[in-house]
Amino acid sequence: VNACKAKDSVLLTVNPLPIIILSNDTVVCKESSVTLTASGGGQYLWEPTGNTTASITTIPLTTTTYIVNVTTVNLCFAADSVKITVLDYPLADLGNDTTICSDKNIELDVTNPAASYLWSTLATTSSIIISQAGTYSVEVTSNSCKTKDSVKINTEDCIMQ
Repeated sequence: VNACKAKDSVLLTVNPLPIIILSNDTVVCKESSVTLTASGGGQYLWEPTGNTTASITTIPLTTTTYIVNVTTVNLCFAADSVKITVLDYPLADLGNDTTICSDKNIELDVTNPAASYLWSTLATTSSIIISQAGTYSVEVTSNSCKTKDSVKINTEDCIMQ
C-alpha cells in the first residue's frame, strides 16, 4: 500500500472580544441632555441614534435604553446597553397675577406628591397664606427635577356696600 505522508501546521490567533466600559444607567429630568461614553473598541454604533462615535450627547424624551455595538480592529464584536430614565418636572403653577382686598388674604398652593418646596418667604410648606402685596415665588423639587413659578399679588382698599 502507498505510504505517503504529509505534514502541515496552521497558526491560529484567537483575538479577545472587546471589553466595553460604558456610562452607568442614569436618571434625568425631561428635556435634559445626557452624554453617554463607551470605550474598548475601534468602531462604535449606537442604537437607536445611529451615531458612530465613542461618546454621544442626547436629549431623550422618554425613558430609553441605548445600545452600543463595539468592534475592534480585528473585527471582534460586543454590545452593551445603558438605560436613561426620564422624569417629568413637578407642577408649580401659582396662577395669574391677582389683586385682593387689603383686609383679606389669599392661599398660594402648589401641592405635589413627594415634592419639597422653597418659597421666596423661606417657607418650606406646599402652600402659604399671603396678606401683603408683593411678588411671591416657589421652587418645587421632585426626584432632583426642579420647577419654579412666581405670581404678583396686589392689594387694594375694597369698599363694602
